[in-house]
Amino acid sequence: MIPDRGPIASFDFRISPKMIDTTDHFWGAFNNGETEFSARVIVRLMQAKGGWSAFSLKELAKVHDPHTHIDTFPLHRLMEPGRAFYIERGWVEEGGGWVVRGEDGLYRVTEEFVERCFKSNPCAKDNL
Repeated sequence: MIPDRGPIASFDFRISPKMIDTTDHFWGAFNNGETEFSARVIVRLMQAKGGWSAFSLKELAKVHDPHTHIDTFPLHRLMEPGRAFYIERGWVEEGGGWVVRGEDGLYRVTEEFVERCFKSNPCAKDNL
């Protein structure tokens, strides 16, 4: 089951994409390296768009590799939970719900997604 992570971030949400540093990995933001990599690509796209707006997987693929001919990009547990193994707990379902697909087929991020990315990698104030 996909968890409800709260409201979709509006275009002009209080934390703007430019307030998030994408030059480094989003360590610990989503407790999974691949998920954090995908989140970083999403933030780069939103920086180019100037706010939190709807996007396609094809747009993400182009941000990741401008020369690609691939029309998709993996969201790695940002939309749906994935399985993780812990010695103490065994296999568990984790993640999901931070990216939501709308009826129009486009994807949007939640406010929690934005907050996690910002908490992991805020831009220095002098870089804004």
